Amino acid sequence: MNLFDDAQHSKLKREVSFSAFPTFSLIELRLDENNEGDGTLAIGVKMNYDKEKNTLVLENFSSEPVRLTRVRKTN
Repeated sequence: MNLFDDAQHSKLKREVSFSAFPTFSLIELRLDENNEGDGTLAIGVKMNYDKEKNTLVLENFSSEPVRLTRVRKTN
């Protein structure tokens, strides 16, 4: 999936400088059909935009992620 495939993101692509946002936190959750699972929390992830590939590149995502266990969806 490419973040900038959608036309509504074209303005964001032109105007946002990703260097203005050097780090961010990222949460990845994997839930099964019972809405239970696990995940990863990474703090201080660096993001860059690869113009040639038209994709976002996450740097140091796996350097020290926190494992999230027994995650579940609640109402």
